[in-house]
Amino acid sequence: FPADAKAAGLIDAVVDDRELEPQLRTWGLLDADEVLEWWQPMAPRRQAWGPRSRIAVVTLDGGISDHGGLGLDGATVGGVEMARQLRAVGQDPQVTGVVMRIRSPGGTLLGSDAMRDALVGLSRRLPVAASMGGVAASGGYWTALGAPIVFADHATLTGSIGAFVLKPTLTGLLDHLHLHHRAFGIGPHAGITSPWRPWSGDDEAAARRSLGRYYDLFLERTAVARKLDLAKVSSLAGGRIWFGDEAIARGLVDRQGGVLDA
Repeated sequence: FPADAKAAGLIDAVVDDRELEPQLRTWGLLDADEVLEWWQPMAPRRQAWGPRSRIAVVTLDGGISDHGGLGLDGATVGGVEMARQLRAVGQDPQVTGVVMRIRSPGGTLLGSDAMRDALVGLSRRLPVAASMGGVAASGGYWTALGAPIVFADHATLTGSIGAFVLKPTLTGLLDHLHLHHRAFGIGPHAGITSPWRPWSGDDEAAARRSLGRYYDLFLERTAVARKLDLAKVSSLAGGRIWFGDEAIARGLVDRQGGVLDA
């Protein structure tokens, strides 16, 4: 975890995108008149009659990973790359508002939180809304917490405030095929994610500690964004799934409606 890595001297600081420039200036690596710019390729625009203001609709469609790719359930959306896209949208002078359209069953913490943080940053400069499709659960709901106002349809499946880890173990298959595998590692949890061996008791305890920290962070993010008491959020969490109208009644979502309402 970042704070543990800093305490151990493995990294120098724990900052988000907004804190990076001040930290670099503190270290004397960035002058007072210098700023960082996120590089993005500029797509050609048609401006036959001059620029037009517009509302940008950014779509999150599918499972969430950190950097995209293929998962067990197919292709995933890279949350870190999507966050960069959101920041680029916010720098477009023609954009006067942003709607984040979310259709996702969830995914990784890092990818979800990167998009949430990007929406928080956008909302400081522009009107921002999140619009939930048929499902916006777990990491999909985590992402929506970055928007000041959240829309859901009556039949939207949302919530699923929880954390889990999947550990496939192929040792039975290897035994069946009479295949043998040897691995070498250093440290008690080397290969903890490997499918070639089951978890030991210490491995499972370490995984549970990590999950507890992820879950507590999810509760905290929800309580702050939705302005709810932490105890109430806890009663709505635990992986529980809510229909859109149920989520609205419990304060997890603001209003009923689709993307056009947003």
